[in-house]
Amino acid sequence: MKKRFLNYSLITLLLVTAFGCGSDSDDSQDLNEQIEVIDAKVTSFSTEYAYVNDLVSILGENFGSDITDTKVYLDNKAVEVTIVNNTAITIKVPEGLSALPDLKIEIPNTTISFNDSYKNIAVLDNTKNKWIIIDHDYNSIESIKDFRGVDKEKVYFSIQNNSSNDVFEVTKSFNGGVSISNINQDHNFLDGGFFLSSKENEYSLRSLALYRKNKGGESKLLNDFTQNGSWGLDFFVDNDETNIIVATSEGRIYKSTDTGSTFDKVHENVPSNFEFDTFFALSSSQVWLGGYTYPFPENKSYYPAKLLYLKDGNWTNKEIQIENKAGNYEYIKKIHFVDATTGYAIAYVKNLNGDEKYVIIKSETKGDTWSIIRESSSKAEAFAFKNKDIGWYISGKNIFKTVDGGASWELYYTNDTDCKGVLYNEDTLWVIANGKILKHYF
Repeated sequence: MKKRFLNYSLITLLLVTAFGCGSDSDDSQDLNEQIEVIDAKVTSFSTEYAYVNDLVSILGENFGSDITDTKVYLDNKAVEVTIVNNTAITIKVPEGLSALPDLKIEIPNTTISFNDSYKNIAVLDNTKNKWIIIDHDYNSIESIKDFRGVDKEKVYFSIQNNSSNDVFEVTKSFNGGVSISNINQDHNFLDGGFFLSSKENEYSLRSLALYRKNKGGESKLLNDFTQNGSWGLDFFVDNDETNIIVATSEGRIYKSTDTGSTFDKVHENVPSNFEFDTFFALSSSQVWLGGYTYPFPENKSYYPAKLLYLKDGNWTNKEIQIENKAGNYEYIKKIHFVDATTGYAIAYVKNLNGDEKYVIIKSETKGDTWSIIRESSSKAEAFAFKNKDIGWYISGKNIFKTVDGGASWELYYTNDTDCKGVLYNEDTLWVIANGKILKHYF
């Protein structure tokens, strides 16, 4: 490896010799030629995001080991350097930085360059109990699908755009919401869902064909269920990716226990009506589908909501009578179970006389019975729960909170644009709104 400085004894000897012998400029040139410039390269940070006072490492090559003369700046602000070795410089993140601060490194006799794939680290404000707003210029959002977290500051969600013929585009932020980009999928999809595993395998249900793409970008068709004329709804993959459940809109259920190599049909509704709008699973043995009674060909005075769920190993298909009022059409639009017993759902109720409303209903019996805990004339867009008592729902620009399992609700925050998606993940509440991300740390 090339040395950055001449040996001090050698320098002293050369200087004494030079002055003692009446050296001219040619001797000085010989000395300068022995000081060689090192080419160092920055490849990445050790993490995509950090908080103030965190220790993070700048990774690369040819940094040397001189901590005294190694200077690091973020947004032209000098930062504390704690460790220097040839492949990493560890720094302490200071206050007062922008969300994506510019990095500058100074090392004597060293030229610093950056790898083409280098990205600035995101510095996040994680102040507790305040709303943190991050503006974005993505297009107006019609709805959010599959809003999920893969760790504290890594999330992904699908945007349904008004200008895209109802196509969902899967987007991600792996640096706390500071930057958003399209995820590495083959193409956009019209129905079904998307799942990113802890191993960074991407699962997508597109026109009822289930695909898996690995971290290296290799895509594989796991199964094509379209031979049954089904409409895709959503799917579930367990933590080790062994058990997979695929659900269709008319209530056909398929299951794999061998990482998607084979699938068996484990349930089919009779009659087969396209009636389910929402899907949720805690495990491959705890699954719920919510929807409505398909009106054709029957002529009924009342159309209750529908629920299909797996109870004690058996699939149960039952009516959920929210109001049981003549002229009512009742739909379960979103469903979520906090645990095996307690679940919540958003339902839409429309009457032939023109009345309509949104209600939040709750079950404490695994889905057997439900009761209304909130009514509103405004659309309840989505909800999220920390546990069976604490939860939030969004409606227009408003975010509401309950701390008593839905017995009472209070206005928690009002945004300046419509809110479309909400997620609780590792003591952080995320809200996706038109043109921004809102975060609240607890």
